[in-house]
Amino acid sequence: MSLATPSGGQYIHNWLVLPTQQAFTTTGDQITFQAERPGQYQVICTRTYPNRRDLESKHEVTFTVTNCGDPLDVPENPQVPPQVDPDISILDIWENDFLLTTPQPDSAAVVAHFEGTLPMVLYATKADETFVPASELEAAGMFPEFAQLFAEQDPRDPLPVILASFTAAREGNIVCLRWTTTSEINSDRFEIERSLDAKVWTKIGDVDCKKADEAMANYTFNDPASLSGKVYYRLKMIDNDGTFAYSRIGVVSFENGDVVAFPNPFDTERPLTLLIGNKAIEKLKFFNSSGKIELETAAEPTTAQLRALPAGQYLIKVSFKDGTTETKLVVKH
Repeated sequence: MSLATPSGGQYIHNWLVLPTQQAFTTTGDQITFQAERPGQYQVICTRTYPNRRDLESKHEVTFTVTNCGDPLDVPENPQVPPQVDPDISILDIWENDFLLTTPQPDSAAVVAHFEGTLPMVLYATKADETFVPASELEAAGMFPEFAQLFAEQDPRDPLPVILASFTAAREGNIVCLRWTTTSEINSDRFEIERSLDAKVWTKIGDVDCKKADEAMANYTFNDPASLSGKVYYRLKMIDNDGTFAYSRIGVVSFENGDVVAFPNPFDTERPLTLLIGNKAIEKLKFFNSSGKIELETAAEPTTAQLRALPAGQYLIKVSFKDGTTETKLVVKH
């Protein structure tokens, strides 16, 4: 059994075969063993970066041997992302540390750096300070779970826009994106991008910059698409000369629940709306932060009932006539 991507000796692999009495031999990226009896076997490979024992990724594959003479049928298993020990300073680990050597004819050493204040951005450069994006690190042999820790755009380049905030929130079946800028010197526009896996991105709209100099500017964009599962959003902030930078990623979850509450938070000017779906309500209760019932009704609450609620945080418990229940956490301002 071999790793899908050769490591080229850049990583340390510790192998384990279960059941534990199963003997095996390893040669770097490959493990060999002979199944001693029919049954279920599990192979676990723990990968660490040299001098980076704080970072590791674990890969597991489980298969069943029905006849010890048959070839093994090994399914593809998902990767587990690397975990960082919270007690270790990331600055001590990464700053100026050697990462790899680029392929010939360049053959340049690549080292790691941090940029900015917390949360800091991890990026890579050659000795002459030339930026090396994450995609090139992966192409040079770094495994994806380590390469994804590094920046794809140079964080030392000035942003075309200073982004103060960016949020993505579900309001009914619509996703509302809101963002605020504090400076837009030489900025041109925002492109809104959406992804279903945070890897492949699709442009879904444009918003022109307001050309604000020092004052704050607020923006809103609604995505009415009918979606399911987790959906990812980001802004592509484009300057007049075509340079650009990406915002952080916002995530919205479209789960299969029956109750949707929006807007959240709500107030007297923007009353709460509950989308119940096709189920019939048996009872609906609003619990305050102390667990006391502030409102109980056998139907969706009226505007007058919602206005009478004191400001605060509420847990809504909806009981359906089919015996199922669902809860939602909302806030009234």
